[in-house]
Amino acid sequence: MHRSSGEIVVKDKEWGKAYNENNILDGLLEFFSGRVADLNLMSEVLNKMKRVKEWFATQKSFQFYASSLLFVYENDPSLPPNVRIVMIGELIS
Repeated sequence: MHRSSGEIVVKDKEWGKAYNENNILDGLLEFFSGRVADLNLMSEVLNKMKRVKEWFATQKSFQFYASSLLFVYENDPSLPPNVRIVMIGELIS
């Protein structure tokens, strides 16, 4: 994570596991704090997360027992928001 101070902060997977459907917004705001108050960035993140959720809700080919999302984004506020989400899943065969 890059904070607006320029400091690099590293969080482990336990940090991410502390968030759930009730407090995920707090986690996302902290994670993307390098672009504080950038509503365009947050809008793009939420739109992409909705697409992932829709995919999980409609796909019938795979049975997941665990999955993770890796977020990669451009931290330079002078550039337009650019977010990539990589899904890593554990499947039941």
